[in-house]
Amino acid sequence: MSDILIREVDSRGVATLTLNRPELHNAFDDALIAALHDAFAALRGRDEV
Repeated sequence: MSDILIREVDSRGVATLTLNRPELHNAFDDALIAALHDAFAALRGRDEV
């Protein structure tokens, strides 16, 4: 299974979160909300972002 959320940080420190479930039209369900929460928590402590 591919990641439902793709996280990237570019050289300028800009974070991009890409929803990656086209088969479900990127619907917000519990799994996607949890993935977003985890991604935001991981980015929160990064000074370069």
